[in-house]
Amino acid sequence: MTVLTFTFGGPADSAYCSYSNSLPVQERGRAADTMATEARWRVQDPVYGSAGIIDRLHQQIRAAQRDLATTRAQLAIVQTQMHHGAAAMARHGAPRPPGAQPPPTTALFLPAAASTAVHNDGRRLLAVRHEEEEDEAPPMDPDEFLDLGDL
Repeated sequence: MTVLTFTFGGPADSAYCSYSNSLPVQERGRAADTMATEARWRVQDPVYGSAGIIDRLHQQIRAAQRDLATTRAQLAIVQTQMHHGAAAMARHGAPRPPGAQPPPTTALFLPAAASTAVHNDGRRLLAVRHEEEEDEAPPMDPDEFLDLGDL
């Protein structure tokens, strides 16, 4: 009994043999690797195999994207509060006690469109621009990964 028969059932052996014979020689190794990978995923998730693994990974990506959006929203709120607080202090001229040191510089990571430095009435806000390497891609459809029509 081969691993192929054990994992995919008896007819899979003959189907794979006839399928692999129809492939060019240089593609057969890649096809065997793909079958082995799917077999490993079938052992981990007997019902859905690689589609189940891909779906779980997409769920994790979506959760991370939600967390990132929440963090960015919280950062925007804090920046707005800091800006309004600094503007209010500048309007009211809040005096500093004699001998008091200016507050330390606060560093924040901002979206690419944000300004790089803001100075208001002795309080310094240093904003470090964080360039994103690529635009975020929308979540991918798991069926896109499972289109095996060209193999």
